[in-house]
Amino acid sequence: MCVFVGCVEAGLTGAVLAERAGVGQPTVSKVENGRMVPSLDVLGRLCDGLGRFLRII
Repeated sequence: MCVFVGCVEAGLTGAVLAERAGVGQPTVSKVENGRMVPSLDVLGRLCDGLGRFLRII
């Protein structure tokens, strides 16, 4: 859900985010819909694609 909100806030489609993040569009869709828990690598890529920071505390 957070990925979806990030796309909306950034004005991006899932396809554009996938291209920016270097992942497949199906991966973005699965993460958005809660059908996949992304690895830290994929989550970091999605954050980069959204222009957001990933901070693990």
